[in-house]
Amino acid sequence: MITIDRIVTTNIEGESHLETNPDNIKRIAKEHLGKTTRACNTSYDRLDDFWTNIYQPKQHWTQHFADINEPITLDEWLNILKEVNSSFAVGLLGISYNLIKKFPEEIHLVIINFVSLFLKLGIVPKQWRSSTICPIPKPDAFNYNINNIREDTSIPLKIFNDIIEDAKANKKLLYAATQDLKKAYDSLPLASLRMALLQIDIPTNIVNWIIDLFKHRSMRIITEFRLTNRITASDSIDQGDAISLLLWKIFYDLLLVALAQDESNRYTLQVDWPQDLNCMTTQSRSITILVMAYMDDTVFTNSSLTALQRSIDLAATFYTINNIFINGKKTGFLVINDDSPKDQISITIGTDRILVSPTEHEIRYLGCYFGSRRTTLHLKKRLSLAINDFVLLTRFKILSVGHIVYLVNRVLILKLLYVGQLATLSENEWNSLFTPVLKLIKQKLGLASSFPTSALFHLDIVGLDYP
Repeated sequence: MITIDRIVTTNIEGESHLETNPDNIKRIAKEHLGKTTRACNTSYDRLDDFWTNIYQPKQHWTQHFADINEPITLDEWLNILKEVNSSFAVGLLGISYNLIKKFPEEIHLVIINFVSLFLKLGIVPKQWRSSTICPIPKPDAFNYNINNIREDTSIPLKIFNDIIEDAKANKKLLYAATQDLKKAYDSLPLASLRMALLQIDIPTNIVNWIIDLFKHRSMRIITEFRLTNRITASDSIDQGDAISLLLWKIFYDLLLVALAQDESNRYTLQVDWPQDLNCMTTQSRSITILVMAYMDDTVFTNSSLTALQRSIDLAATFYTINNIFINGKKTGFLVINDDSPKDQISITIGTDRILVSPTEHEIRYLGCYFGSRRTTLHLKKRLSLAINDFVLLTRFKILSVGHIVYLVNRVLILKLLYVGQLATLSENEWNSLFTPVLKLIKQKLGLASSFPTSALFHLDIVGLDYP
């Protein structure tokens, strides 16, 4: 979480100003929150036959939701409470899960009847829609810029890496484009979410309850000068809500279903798997991959440039229908094993038809980097930069060795392992990269540089972890 005690604003001439007045800070923060929860103008009244069929309820999910309207039992309620983490922060009413667990059975039954009634009616109490926003910085430095905050992810990247390595090893054509949506959760229209939920045959009263949970939400931002005034959200869902991940997946899955309708050119991963080593028989196994999506980060892959553009155009139609905008500065285009002149290879992105040429460097996807000529040299430079930034940041801070060791073990090493997970570095290479950290620890302890490094990793001495 960051502290909003000042905000950088920019006027129409592009000049920056550091605002420190408490009232103005709360006003600007409130205005920013209002912009991120804009009303979305969807285009469901103008769907063509293709998209009408995609959004049409399929009926084959009905049996899976047959018992969703069954009354909540006391045993179910108590089992759920047992699984809830009691250390969670209390809400606005100050009632903790620990306290709820200690309620007598009569109170639990009252709560169960209360919840069951609202589920049946498909409505949510007004106070349930009141929330407080805790600003979290983006990977970009905060620098008191109100745009550099977000509410939080991590994912395996091996599939994308396997596709790239397969194309390199087998000299296959590969075109890959990455797209990132602007403020994904804030761009999810509730009308779109309703149609997506109905498409998988969720009962209408449950759909109404879910939509009502986010409709006309009342929100305030935490600043150094108390809370901002309330603002009512026009659309979107809460990024920090436990159910939001599932709702976004249900909504975005319709795009993946639409893309899957095109069974023409795709990128195929194939392997000859040994069946019998004595007879040297093998079985060919393959999988075709057209698109991969993790939340708002999407990768389109194909062995045909024309087919790739077709997928991107179909996605653009989906974004237009749902009033979603693409983050153009984060679009990456990677080409492998195409010898055509670079000026003849390009794709167009979005309704503005932005022309994107293939990069000669690397593209960034989910915090990791991929390139047509991937080498460990670029990776080592990136890891070294992260380590040096950490050392520079902590060297002159008033921190104990315990503080620094904790930051190294819980922050720096995890970051290094995530960024470097798709490559294999030797022990000597890791030793060389980690040297500045070891020097920092010895300096903080007042030890000579010749002091045995192995002692720093001893659990009962310093307890430093090794990447």
